[in-house]
Amino acid sequence: MVSPLRYLGQGIAYVLFGALVGYFSVAPAYSPIPTDAAVVTLSFAHSGKRVEACRERTAEELAKLPPNMRSPMECSRERSPVVVRFAVDGEVRYDRTLQPSGFSSDGTSYAYAKSFLPAGLHTLTLYLNDDIHHPGGVYEHNVEVDIKPYQILVIEFDPRSGFILH
Repeated sequence: MVSPLRYLGQGIAYVLFGALVGYFSVAPAYSPIPTDAAVVTLSFAHSGKRVEACRERTAEELAKLPPNMRSPMECSRERSPVVVRFAVDGEVRYDRTLQPSGFSSDGTSYAYAKSFLPAGLHTLTLYLNDDIHHPGGVYEHNVEVDIKPYQILVIEFDPRSGFILH
């Protein structure tokens, strides 16, 4: 036989547990972004240029190959590393040489950086070089942005249009 005191004890335990969960769902207050600050996120995937240029095969080379392998062009798979630099008001926040992924170094290079900034006017300097045969920056972008508190500014990259800020 179950005593009424046992049901009462269970009820009290459930109420206390519910109150504890309810309290921690609203307190203590937590914000992932500091007060009067914003987040700038640099995030993209990009493949560097080929290390070696494609070359056209001669008729003799094509004749030696099996019929299903007779592609007129021979291209190396290896890609250049991608050099990325991101600075805020002259202070470098991200400076990496991203190696291509894959066993043959023929894949995509991935960049991700998150930086907290105080709200206000800032100058962002973005640099990317995806070609080892071109010593200077292939893509460079300077922009002045007015960042609001709690704003999340995302920087992406597209080879056709360069750096894109959202």
